Amino acid sequence: MKKICPGFTLIELLIAISITAILFSIGTVQYMKFNRQQILTQAILELKTNLTNAQSMALSGKKKCVGTFDGILVEFSGGESYTLSSSCNDKAAPLVQIGETHRFPQGITKTGGPADILFKTLTGGTDKTSEERITLTFSGIVSGSITVTTSGKIDLVLD
Repeated sequence: MKKICPGFTLIELLIAISITAILFSIGTVQYMKFNRQQILTQAILELKTNLTNAQSMALSGKKKCVGTFDGILVEFSGGESYTLSSSCNDKAAPLVQIGETHRFPQGITKTGGPADILFKTLTGGTDKTSEERITLTFSGIVSGSITVTTSGKIDLVLD
């Protein structure tokens, strides 16, 4: 008399393990993509906040330099960081840095836009003659931007 043992065959186990591995790898890729997008979004929001703060400081007339106050200058250096400085005498006087240097998170670089933006006192506008787009890229894959108009309007653009 043959005894029937309940259980799974080797083929059934291999198919179940293969399906689980495929689903796990798809989930991991999607999580990594989502994580990169969240890091980039946070960096763009922080940059927008700092640009808005620079504009507010320019409008309030808070200066840390000697001479005629022009506004707050946001200088981007090497695509990995930026600083806020007081600008006096049409950038001729030495710039006085306000606060610390702001660094983008690892892997994020500024790939487009101006080298600097001056937010003017009283008007809150910029020294640029046309709309400028500051683009941030994460590891060359995901990107997002901020546009700054000549009147000083700051908009967020996520790709």
